[in-house]
Amino acid sequence: YAVTAIAANAFENCNALHTLTIPTSIQSIGNSAFAQCKKLKTIYYNAIQCANLGTYNYVFQSAGQDTTGMRVVISSKVTNIPSNLFYPASFAMYKPNLDSVQWLGTSSCTTIGENAFRMTSIRTITIPASITIIGATAYKDCTSANKIILYPTQPPAVTYTIMAGVNT
Repeated sequence: YAVTAIAANAFENCNALHTLTIPTSIQSIGNSAFAQCKKLKTIYYNAIQCANLGTYNYVFQSAGQDTTGMRVVISSKVTNIPSNLFYPASFAMYKPNLDSVQWLGTSSCTTIGENAFRMTSIRTITIPASITIIGATAYKDCTSANKIILYPTQPPAVTYTIMAGVNT
């Protein structure tokens, strides 16, 4: 049987978790599923079509805070990055320590959801060629960002303030 959901609080406060693989079959992730996993270093994100998350979902709240920064590796099969995936809902002290996002191969991802990477510590923002839509405030307040790399040959559809607060 394929796992299709990760329950709310499933791995909250699990400091033994250093590496996480989210499988292709995941369609939903519950509130605070990986919150306070402060030693989390690497996330392999393979969920092909995960539903958008609510603003106060806190999936990765404070994750990676006891590391030099988390690395997220996104499979080439992923079609969307859900809204609010890494967003700590305006609580900067709880933001995940997300250092980098690596897109594998030729990306199939067309959408980066609203607030997906908002308020993270990401240093380089990379937009793959496949992206056609970037949701509102997707990278807002990523104050550690110092580089933006854009690969789309056609500008993606964007809403206002997708990168407000980015100082590059």
